[in-house]
Amino acid sequence: MKKRISILLSVVSVLTIASCKSQTEVLQPDLSNQTEIQAAKKFKAPNPNWFDSLKPELQSYYAPAKGKTGSDLFKALHEIIKSPRVKDYKTAKSFMYGTLDNTKVNNQSGVFDRYSYQFISGSGGNGNSYTEKGDQNQDGKGGDFINCEHTWPQSMFEKNPPMVSDLHHLFPTASVPNEMRGHFPIGNAKGIVAYTTNGGSKLGLIDKTGKNRQIDEIKKLLSLPHEQKADILENEFEISFEPLDKQKGNTARGLLYVNLAHFDKGINKGSFNKDYFWNPNVAAYIDWSENKDVVDADEMKRNDDIQKYQGNRNPFVDIPGLASTIGEEAMKFAGANKNSVSSGIAKKLTKIDMDWAD
Repeated sequence: MKKRISILLSVVSVLTIASCKSQTEVLQPDLSNQTEIQAAKKFKAPNPNWFDSLKPELQSYYAPAKGKTGSDLFKALHEIIKSPRVKDYKTAKSFMYGTLDNTKVNNQSGVFDRYSYQFISGSGGNGNSYTEKGDQNQDGKGGDFINCEHTWPQSMFEKNPPMVSDLHHLFPTASVPNEMRGHFPIGNAKGIVAYTTNGGSKLGLIDKTGKNRQIDEIKKLLSLPHEQKADILENEFEISFEPLDKQKGNTARGLLYVNLAHFDKGINKGSFNKDYFWNPNVAAYIDWSENKDVVDADEMKRNDDIQKYQGNRNPFVDIPGLASTIGEEAMKFAGANKNSVSSGIAKKLTKIDMDWAD
């Protein structure tokens, strides 16, 4: 009898080990594939009590969304923030350069280039007044000036208000990284890294044609004027621009904000495609916002200052774990099918997403 029990226990043990091994094999992502790694990332659990942790003045602002989670929370917050009192674009970016993001280092006024976090001295509301001393961000061009980066590219909403002037997704960046990012998706850079700043921002390209082009050839292509390289890049490469770690959360919260506040205002035009620009990267934005680069005191103050200027707030700055409480699927772009391109390759842009005439 003991022998029979021993045999049965051995069989059960073998089956259990095999079962565990099988489950482990199924659950383990392919570590060579960043998309699978990101998809396997565990986010925070939804927090139905998010409201209780807010300061009294924020509870007053977000009162209509109290107790909600998921898509219900998305809808409620949209109603609260959807109508910023934005100024014209020239006035808004002038305020950004001269006041909102202007700071002092060693008694010199200036702004930080958000794609390298190099301090560029200058003053006033014109980006041309802020100039690198040499090649501070070590991206290959000295004496660069500051642009206004639209985290959600202008071309995707045809430069229309209120998005074009909405400061919650506008940041000062040097013009070269601004151009390198262009209107390409923000996400984890994959493939050949053909452009970097010393802060760690980078442009990744995967050659979809099988031509096996080397990095020198790709860099030569990137050096062409935008109108000459746009078609080639978008049709022959999968491209992603990854901000440096210190900016990842700010960028993610800017993108999540635009989707929440303006998804119903035609922000999915031009080169937009939900399966190219937005949906594959939502998981990365949650990760960046809640794990890699959480909200700090400077960003909280920026949110306060923007509310004073245009009347609304970015909930992803105010509410800890908000992206997880809404959920990845609820934030997949609701209006993406309308006016989006029909394939995964973006259409050619006739205008670049920069402000050379600051």
